[in-house]
Amino acid sequence: MPVLELDSFEIRPYSIAMSAIQVPNHAERTNELIAVLNLPRNYRWQIQDFLRYCEIRNLPVDAFSFRKAVDDLREKVRNHQVSAAKFNLFVAANRRLIIKSMEMQNASAIDIFAVTNLLREPAIKIPRSKTETDVLTIEEIEVLKRFATARGSLIIELLQITALRISEALTLSARLTKQGLCYRGSVLGKGHKMRDVYLPEDLYHRISSVFKGESLLFETRRGNRLDRHGVLKMLKVAAHKAVAAGAAGAELLEKARLHIFRHTFATNALSKGIDLYTLAQYMGHSQVQTLVDFYVKKRPNAETVLKVYEHVA
Repeated sequence: MPVLELDSFEIRPYSIAMSAIQVPNHAERTNELIAVLNLPRNYRWQIQDFLRYCEIRNLPVDAFSFRKAVDDLREKVRNHQVSAAKFNLFVAANRRLIIKSMEMQNASAIDIFAVTNLLREPAIKIPRSKTETDVLTIEEIEVLKRFATARGSLIIELLQITALRISEALTLSARLTKQGLCYRGSVLGKGHKMRDVYLPEDLYHRISSVFKGESLLFETRRGNRLDRHGVLKMLKVAAHKAVAAGAAGAELLEKARLHIFRHTFATNALSKGIDLYTLAQYMGHSQVQTLVDFYVKKRPNAETVLKVYEHVA
């Protein structure tokens, strides 16, 4: 199989049906590699991790190194050092990297099939439960805000006190209506239902002064709408920094999800005596049962509270 040069990248066969990619300065050129192979941009960090893994161990970037990296990463998942979600994305991204490089070398269908079987790795199932969900403690939220950027800290604070979905928060208008000690805005939630959201005056002014949004409350420095994936990345980076600094346990890596702030809000509100109907209305749920099933951390009396409420209502 001949060597195929793609701009400054040299992609060559490593052994039978294998591909090795010689990429100097991987950290700076991962984006270029993704463009050459026409890979999704959200694979950038996983591919960069794989290239760094191979460089540190002086390994070729090929299917054999991929298998070794996957085995090492799976061990970290068992030790709760890496989340199952990150493992699954790492596998998907770098498997596609190797297969795509073979396709661009015009490798035979038999060779690609053989390598695909070699790279087959079952995903780690991420447990999901209707009646048991993680919530953040006040201490964990404060740690995330401390290790996040100034912009990230404000987004975390807003999600913490409003229970907005991230898709709703990123569509908030920059011009909210003053109402007492709060600013009121409207968001379009699931099912195309409009609902009101209230921001404390101090938080609204701090967000406005930092983001300086003209149309939306949260805008990039170029005036574009923020992307939810960018916000999630910010949250993950803050969690990794906190764990690395010893300010939080490794479980924070798994709990660092944007939707967990809704779970936390609902659980805390119910524990403070907010009735289920009011809470469901505020969070944009038409069914009270949805609130209990998906957003409230299971407690011995959770079902009892629901039954008592329905009886009184």
